[in-house]
Amino acid sequence: MPGNISQFLSHIKDQGIAKTSHFDVAISLNSSFASDAGMPEILKLRCESAELPGRQIATTDNKIYGPIYKVPYQTIFSEMTMTFVDTAKMDIRVFFEDWSNAIFDPNLNQMNYVDDFIGTALVTQYDVIGDVNKLNPTLQFKLINIFPTNINQLSTTWGDDAPHKLSVTFFYERYQMITFPDPLTFSTVESLTAAQSRYQSESAKPVTAESPVTGDEIE
Repeated sequence: MPGNISQFLSHIKDQGIAKTSHFDVAISLNSSFASDAGMPEILKLRCESAELPGRQIATTDNKIYGPIYKVPYQTIFSEMTMTFVDTAKMDIRVFFEDWSNAIFDPNLNQMNYVDDFIGTALVTQYDVIGDVNKLNPTLQFKLINIFPTNINQLSTTWGDDAPHKLSVTFFYERYQMITFPDPLTFSTVESLTAAQSRYQSESAKPVTAESPVTGDEIE
């Protein structure tokens, strides 16, 4: 690229690089159909991969006079996929089977009430400050009214001894993006929930229908 290489290296050293491995996911449900109360922590520990959500502005072509131009009319939020390394007892697969049954009962061929199966997910991106034991949340996406739409099949074979990795695709109604303008460092021993609550009670303000949208907050 054109420019001074030393300036580029200095900028990288000063501003850092966001890394794909520095993330976690927290899933909570509006109703408790899961038999294991510790499942949210299991999902958080065993989520191998996830996605920061995307969005698309839907447009329609319009022409009054002159060139055709596009008119935006709707925001489309992309479905996202998470992959989990399952336990020896396949607890994660059982959990998502239970969640799917809470959405649509295949025996009764009946859909349940939406409020009984939707949940919320938090996908948080981190930076590392100082040593590897200090984490700093930099960006968080709150996925609202989330539920699974697809549980991928799991392959079995005598020719491999790899762990089962369950990929699940989720729909969500919308997301809120929450920024952390000031460093929030905490030891990995401290719970993320406690650290987030401590920070958000002081300064973090997610976008709501009543608050204005700024460059740092998008709903």
